[in-house]
Amino acid sequence: MLAWWVLCLLPGPLDWHAERRPEPDRGGRSPSGTAYLSEDQFVVNEKASFEYHYVVGPSGMGPGDSLRIEDPLFHGMTWAKWGRITFDPDACTSQTDAQSSSIGLMTARSSTGAAVTVSRNVDETAGLNDYAYTDIVLDADVLVEGDEIVVTYGDVSLGENCGFEMSDRAWHRVEIPAYESIGGSALAPLSTVPSFDVVAESVVKTLLVTAPSQVPAGVGADLRVAVLDALGNPIEGWEGALSVNDAYGGATTSVTADDHGVAMVHVNLDTAGEVARVTVAGSDGSVGTSNPILVYDPATPPEFNVYWGDLHVHHGHSYVDDSGAYVDENIAYARDVIGLDFSSESQKAEPIEIDGASLWAERQENCVGESEDGRYIAMLGFEWMGDHIGGANQGHHNFYFDTCDAPIGAHYDAVESPDGIGAFDSTQGPYAYAAQLLESGIQTVVIPHATLYTGRSFGGASVNNEVRTTAEVYSEWGFDMVPEDRVGSIPDALAQGNRMGFIAASDNHDGWMGNPFSVKNVRSGLAAVRSPALTRAGIFENLQHRNTYATTGERMLVDLSVDDGGAVRMGQEYVAAAPTFSWSAHGTQRITSVKLRTVAIGPGNLPETVQTWAPNTLDASGSVDYVWDGVDRAVWLDVVQLAEPLYGDADEAWSSPIWLTAECGRAGVQDPAGRCPSVDSDTNGDSPEDSDSGRVDSDSTAPVDDSDTAAPPPQGRCSGCASAGDSGVTGALLLAVALLSRRRS
Repeated sequence: MLAWWVLCLLPGPLDWHAERRPEPDRGGRSPSGTAYLSEDQFVVNEKASFEYHYVVGPSGMGPGDSLRIEDPLFHGMTWAKWGRITFDPDACTSQTDAQSSSIGLMTARSSTGAAVTVSRNVDETAGLNDYAYTDIVLDADVLVEGDEIVVTYGDVSLGENCGFEMSDRAWHRVEIPAYESIGGSALAPLSTVPSFDVVAESVVKTLLVTAPSQVPAGVGADLRVAVLDALGNPIEGWEGALSVNDAYGGATTSVTADDHGVAMVHVNLDTAGEVARVTVAGSDGSVGTSNPILVYDPATPPEFNVYWGDLHVHHGHSYVDDSGAYVDENIAYARDVIGLDFSSESQKAEPIEIDGASLWAERQENCVGESEDGRYIAMLGFEWMGDHIGGANQGHHNFYFDTCDAPIGAHYDAVESPDGIGAFDSTQGPYAYAAQLLESGIQTVVIPHATLYTGRSFGGASVNNEVRTTAEVYSEWGFDMVPEDRVGSIPDALAQGNRMGFIAASDNHDGWMGNPFSVKNVRSGLAAVRSPALTRAGIFENLQHRNTYATTGERMLVDLSVDDGGAVRMGQEYVAAAPTFSWSAHGTQRITSVKLRTVAIGPGNLPETVQTWAPNTLDASGSVDYVWDGVDRAVWLDVVQLAEPLYGDADEAWSSPIWLTAECGRAGVQDPAGRCPSVDSDTNGDSPEDSDSGRVDSDSTAPVDDSDTAAPPPQGRCSGCASAGDSGVTGALLLAVALLSRRRS
């Protein structure tokens, strides 16, 4: 399962000290030369060949003068993710379907025949987060104004395999910065920065039709229809017509190149109680069907809406368009193509990413500038890679915040980051770091991921149900729910006393948030968060309170609840007696299996199946009276549906657990039936003034705190979060990113 590319993404301590991007002499002399590319458009996933032309300026070039060309950056990563560079034609490699880059040939020459020496600061085995560049030095002779130095990327004159591999992902305006040093001067950036686009394949794979998971009857729904290629890129030049199936009106919408491969189609939905699935057909024969849409009576709206997101994505690209507006291509893809409701580009903790401080400032700025209540929420978060600081069994954890104004963490390093995040049992471990942030008013959710593959600490002192409230159970790494008997599986974590809800994500390193076609690895997962409204506070609080579920990428609607003298929803723990579990599931394909699963709390305990259903229908529901043995237990739902025709593998979803206990008085334990002695007339055992901490009566619609430890003190939240406050993040850092000064007009 550990693909080569994954291993490359796990740098060891030596990589922390890799060469970092220098600050060129921007205050010195003006650059003399200019630059252009022989081609500025390439097709995704192709072996390409193109030339970078440096045109000598009025200053000329003499022996020893040099040109430095940077490898393009993709939010802290170089394009070595897809293509690598060699000077040895025998080292060229062909493309594969694996998630690994091929190697292409680079050559350099002058237009006059003057000798040049070309070198790289890294070789083809360099890490993806190593700042990389090519130096070309004029050996002898001189070049005068108008002469050129020509650098060929992917020189195929010695074989087709020597082409340079382009990304799977379509990009706009990827810049190749360069610097010149004339007469011994410091490096000065060229005033012209050539750029290129990577465009989608021309063949349509499918129409991706996304819609809100719930809408009031009589209002209808806006469907987002994306015309995608086989890799998940929108085909921006697609033109034609989109037609809704007759059951929903049969309306036709024209699509032009100005729509950039994505169109909005409105359908009327008038029947309360219906679960709608709308099919859209393209005039070219392409077709797609929406996710299930629950149509509800506006007089009785649901307590929680289901919102979809991908909280674990790395790298990406940003640019400034012709109007001067800033565009983050990750967010544009997630929001405008895939139709997600929230996301996070979880930057790796310092000091791994190239230009990490500037990148984090951009993440903070986007957290504010790209978020709009009711439309889309950009969450702020980073990934702490525990293998850097504690050896085996530390694991990888993502930190997410209730604010846009939190600092990025650092991996502990005695030289570079002595105050960074250390091992779980250290004085500055991840939980101590979260507590430190809480003192400055920043709340944190810490989410482990790929627990079967990256190491883990789930027992003993590492159990912390106050901040580690949610786990990532599926991603491009694969499944962490099975094998259940493995140390580090999520069922093992539950057995050891962790109260963790479930989400899934992609952990995609192409910046593709929620991409449904991750063909070079397994499919991206999705997180379903149930919240009264699409706001930052709503998403964060329901991650805190485990009001979530996970899927392998399809937007199935899944619910699990208990009636036991009162209603209990997924993610809660309550004082049980004779529970009746009820569930519902609405698939994008026929649901073939539904299992109610349980594990007794205690190290080494293995899960059991309470009951199995085989509906073989799109929509299913059921219930079961459970004879509880009085032992603390976690109970969750496992739903499997038929494979989507385009993917080949069955899809799965997991509800967050419900915990059964006989223990009264523990913080976060609900008592809907009033089985515990009353404390201040509050059946939950919490005094009324504690309600600000999130612990409220079970019949309230507000989220509840289900942690096993003392709840944090009441905290204010920042919905916009532009001020620095006490977080240690200054406005100066935000202003340091020149790109962001050109944000949308």
